[in-house]
Amino acid sequence: MIGSSGVDATLSSAAGRSETPLSSQEHGDVASGLSTEPASRPVSHPTATSKPGQTQTLWILIFKGQPRDLQSTRITELYIAFDEDEGTNVTIRMQGEYPNFRVHEEWDQPLPWMRPNFHRRLAVSTFATVGRELDMRVRNAIWETPVNNTELDYGCQSWVGDVVTVLQDANLITVEEGDNALNGMVNYISQAPWR
Repeated sequence: MIGSSGVDATLSSAAGRSETPLSSQEHGDVASGLSTEPASRPVSHPTATSKPGQTQTLWILIFKGQPRDLQSTRITELYIAFDEDEGTNVTIRMQGEYPNFRVHEEWDQPLPWMRPNFHRRLAVSTFATVGRELDMRVRNAIWETPVNNTELDYGCQSWVGDVVTVLQDANLITVEEGDNALNGMVNYISQAPWR
Protein backbone atom coordinates (compact mmCIF):
# COMPACT_ATOMS: atom_id res chain seq x y z
CA MET A 1 0.00 0.00 0.00
CA ILE A 2 2.99 2.28 -0.28
CA GLY A 3 2.74 5.00 -2.90
CA SER A 4 4.84 4.93 -6.02
CA SER A 5 6.94 7.70 -4.56
CA GLY A 6 8.20 5.25 -1.95
CA VAL A 7 8.11 7.87 0.81
CA ASP A 8 5.88 6.02 3.26
CA ALA A 9 7.88 4.02 5.78
CA THR A 10 5.70 1.75 7.89
CA LEU A 11 6.06 -0.73 10.71
CA SER A 12 3.49 -3.40 11.53
CA SER A 13 2.06 -3.03 15.00
CA ALA A 14 2.39 -5.66 17.68
CA ALA A 15 -1.28 -6.49 17.20
CA GLY A 16 -0.47 -7.37 13.62
CA ARG A 17 -3.41 -5.50 12.20
CA SER A 18 -2.02 -2.10 11.40
CA GLU A 19 0.71 -0.28 9.62
CA THR A 20 2.19 2.53 11.66
CA PRO A 21 4.58 5.21 10.44
CA LEU A 22 8.20 4.98 11.46
CA SER A 23 8.84 8.70 11.06
CA SER A 24 7.12 10.30 12.50
CA GLN A 25 -21.58 20.17 9.19
CA GLU A 26 -23.38 22.43 8.59
CA HIS A 27 -23.50 24.42 11.83
CA GLY A 28 -25.49 22.08 14.09
CA ASP A 29 -25.44 23.04 17.79
CA VAL A 30 -25.31 26.82 17.91
CA ALA A 31 -25.27 27.00 21.70
CA SER A 32 -22.17 24.85 22.16
CA GLY A 33 -20.54 25.47 18.80
CA LEU A 34 -20.06 21.74 18.29
CA SER A 35 -21.40 20.69 14.94
CA THR A 36 -22.60 17.13 15.36
CA GLU A 37 -24.86 16.79 12.33
CA PRO A 38 -23.56 17.08 8.78
CA ALA A 39 -25.71 18.85 6.24
CA SER A 40 -26.20 15.69 4.20
CA ARG A 41 -24.54 12.53 5.41
CA PRO A 42 -24.15 10.02 2.61
CA VAL A 43 -25.20 6.54 3.68
CA SER A 44 -22.43 4.66 1.88
CA HIS A 45 -20.82 4.06 -1.46
CA PRO A 46 -23.70 3.25 -3.81
CA THR A 47 -22.21 0.21 -5.55
CA ALA A 48 -19.21 -0.95 -3.57
CA THR A 49 -18.87 -4.43 -2.18
CA SER A 50 -15.88 -6.23 -0.76
CA LYS A 51 -14.60 -9.77 -0.58
CA PRO A 52 -14.58 -11.42 2.86
CA GLY A 53 -11.09 -11.21 4.35
CA GLN A 54 -10.11 -8.25 2.18
CA THR A 55 -8.40 -5.42 4.03
CA GLN A 56 -9.15 -1.74 4.26
CA THR A 57 -6.72 0.85 5.58
CA LEU A 58 -7.28 4.18 7.32
CA TRP A 59 -4.70 6.84 6.44
CA ILE A 60 -3.99 10.43 7.49
CA LEU A 61 -3.17 12.53 4.41
CA ILE A 62 -1.01 15.64 4.72
CA PHE A 63 -0.94 18.32 2.02
CA LYS A 64 1.35 21.32 1.74
CA GLY A 65 -0.28 24.61 2.64
CA GLN A 66 -1.14 27.15 -0.03
CA PRO A 67 -0.27 29.83 -1.05
CA ARG A 68 2.62 29.43 1.43
CA ASP A 69 3.56 26.13 3.06
CA LEU A 70 3.62 26.80 6.81
CA GLN A 71 2.85 24.57 9.78
CA SER A 72 -0.44 26.40 10.28
CA THR A 73 -1.49 26.03 6.61
CA ARG A 74 -0.78 22.31 6.17
CA ILE A 75 -3.98 20.42 5.38
CA THR A 76 -4.87 17.08 6.98
CA GLU A 77 -7.57 14.71 5.75
CA LEU A 78 -8.61 11.14 6.41
CA TYR A 79 -8.60 8.51 3.69
CA ILE A 80 -9.97 4.97 3.76
CA ALA A 81 -8.82 2.57 1.04
CA PHE A 82 -11.32 -0.30 0.86
CA ASP A 83 -9.15 -2.58 -1.27
CA GLU A 84 -5.48 -3.18 -1.97
CA ASP A 85 -5.39 -1.28 -5.26
CA GLU A 86 -7.26 1.61 -3.59
CA GLY A 87 -9.82 1.77 -6.41
CA THR A 88 -12.61 2.06 -3.88
CA ASN A 89 -11.77 4.81 -1.42
CA VAL A 90 -13.25 7.69 0.50
CA THR A 91 -11.58 10.94 1.53
CA ILE A 92 -13.16 12.66 4.53
CA ARG A 93 -12.19 16.20 5.40
CA MET A 94 -13.31 19.16 7.42
CA GLN A 95 -14.21 22.09 5.21
CA GLY A 96 -15.67 25.54 5.53
CA GLU A 97 -14.60 28.50 7.62
CA TYR A 98 -14.87 29.40 11.25
CA PRO A 99 -17.49 29.18 12.74
CA ASN A 100 -19.17 27.02 10.08
CA PHE A 101 -16.87 24.03 9.64
CA ARG A 102 -18.51 20.80 8.53
CA VAL A 103 -17.49 17.28 7.52
CA HIS A 104 -17.40 16.43 3.83
CA GLU A 105 -16.53 13.23 1.99
CA GLU A 106 -15.70 12.30 -1.59
CA TRP A 107 -15.66 8.74 -2.94
CA ASP A 108 -13.20 7.21 -5.41
CA GLN A 109 -10.76 10.10 -5.65
CA PRO A 110 -7.37 9.81 -7.40
CA LEU A 111 -4.63 8.13 -5.40
CA PRO A 112 -3.30 10.56 -2.77
CA TRP A 113 0.15 11.02 -4.28
CA MET A 114 -1.48 12.08 -7.56
CA ARG A 115 -3.34 14.98 -5.92
CA PRO A 116 -2.10 18.58 -5.95
CA ASN A 117 0.12 19.59 -3.00
CA PHE A 118 0.32 16.05 -1.59
CA HIS A 119 3.09 15.75 1.00
CA ARG A 120 2.78 12.49 2.99
CA ARG A 121 0.38 9.86 4.18
CA LEU A 122 0.48 7.92 7.42
CA ALA A 123 -1.17 4.54 7.97
CA VAL A 124 -3.32 4.53 11.08
CA SER A 125 -4.68 0.97 10.99
CA THR A 126 -5.63 -1.86 8.63
CA PHE A 127 -8.87 -3.80 9.13
CA ALA A 128 -10.10 -7.09 7.65
CA THR A 129 -13.61 -7.17 6.17
CA VAL A 130 -15.98 -9.99 7.01
CA GLY A 131 -18.99 -9.75 4.73
CA ARG A 132 -19.76 -8.63 1.21
CA GLU A 133 -20.68 -5.11 2.29
CA LEU A 134 -17.99 -2.52 2.92
CA ASP A 135 -17.19 -2.19 6.61
CA MET A 136 -18.38 1.33 7.42
CA ARG A 137 -17.69 1.37 11.18
CA VAL A 138 -14.60 3.57 10.89
CA ARG A 139 -16.16 5.85 8.29
CA ASN A 140 -19.29 6.26 10.41
CA ALA A 141 -17.25 7.02 13.54
CA ILE A 142 -15.42 9.72 11.60
CA TRP A 143 -18.77 11.22 10.55
CA GLU A 144 -19.98 11.16 14.15
CA THR A 145 -16.95 13.10 15.44
CA PRO A 146 -18.15 16.62 16.27
CA VAL A 147 -16.56 19.63 14.64
CA ASN A 148 -15.65 22.31 17.18
CA ASN A 149 -16.97 25.62 15.88
CA THR A 150 -16.32 27.51 19.13
CA GLU A 151 -12.53 27.83 18.99
CA LEU A 152 -11.04 30.32 16.55
CA ASP A 153 -7.81 28.33 16.17
CA TYR A 154 -9.58 24.99 15.54
CA GLY A 155 -8.82 23.54 12.11
CA CYS A 156 -8.39 20.34 10.14
CA GLN A 157 -5.32 19.29 12.15
CA SER A 158 -7.27 19.54 15.42
CA TRP A 159 -10.24 17.72 13.89
CA VAL A 160 -8.06 14.78 12.75
CA GLY A 161 -6.75 14.60 16.33
CA ASP A 162 -10.32 14.52 17.64
CA VAL A 163 -11.23 11.75 15.17
CA VAL A 164 -8.28 9.62 16.27
CA THR A 165 -9.36 10.01 19.90
CA VAL A 166 -12.93 8.97 19.01
CA LEU A 167 -11.62 5.90 17.14
CA GLN A 168 -9.46 4.98 20.15
CA ASP A 169 -12.39 5.43 22.57
CA ALA A 170 -14.57 3.22 20.33
CA ASN A 171 -11.83 0.53 20.28
CA LEU A 172 -11.67 0.72 16.50
CA ILE A 173 -7.93 1.45 16.74
CA THR A 174 -5.52 0.89 19.61
CA VAL A 175 -4.11 3.69 21.72
CA GLU A 176 -0.67 2.85 20.29
CA GLU A 177 -1.92 3.08 16.69
CA GLY A 178 -3.58 6.43 17.32
CA ASP A 179 -0.64 7.89 19.21
CA ASN A 180 1.84 6.76 16.55
CA ALA A 181 -0.29 8.25 13.76
CA LEU A 182 -0.71 11.58 15.55
CA ASN A 183 2.98 11.77 16.41
CA GLY A 184 3.80 11.16 12.75
CA MET A 185 1.30 13.80 11.65
CA VAL A 186 2.79 16.36 14.04
CA ASN A 187 6.28 15.45 12.81
CA TYR A 188 5.39 16.03 9.14
CA ILE A 189 3.51 19.24 9.92
CA SER A 190 6.45 20.57 11.94
CA GLN A 191 8.78 20.09 8.96
CA ALA A 192 7.14 23.11 7.36
CA PRO A 193 8.38 26.58 8.40
CA TRP A 194 6.72 28.02 11.49
CA ARG A 195 6.38 31.47 9.86
